[in-house]
Amino acid sequence: MKMVVMVAATLCMAAPASAQSMAEVTERINRIASGEYARQVEAERARTPTVNWSAAQIRAAGRGAVLAELRDPASAEFRNVRRIQHDNGSTMFCGEVNARNGYGGLAGFRRFEAGVTNRGRASAQVDSSETLTGSYFDAAWNQFCGRITGTPVQF
Repeated sequence: MKMVVMVAATLCMAAPASAQSMAEVTERINRIASGEYARQVEAERARTPTVNWSAAQIRAAGRGAVLAELRDPASAEFRNVRRIQHDNGSTMFCGEVNARNGYGGLAGFRRFEAGVTNRGRASAQVDSSETLTGSYFDAAWNQFCGRITGTPVQF
């Protein structure tokens, strides 16, 4: 309980005075800790129907998510792309992408991972070692892409 109060106090001090009161922050922390928030997320997920997409539609959704992360999507080149199908119906793509950067030159091939859920939601992350997300990307890449072979695909 002491830790919850300390975290809540820190969150309140960091937020503007009009944003949230200490009681509101504490209530949110307690909802998360009790599992109520997770139950609400899971209930929302259950209300979203699964999609019956073809492999081409899944690939297009994954590719679109990667392209959305690039400065110049029209210049994208892909290589070493693998598809990993999970038991829960979601699909992950791991590979490398090269695209033009803000200076107009090709940035060089960088690793990417793209996921498409069985409910049709797609997201992607491109390796960006120069930002704080670089270490997060390395951990995720090693967990999902580094240890599972996957099936080579044309992206």
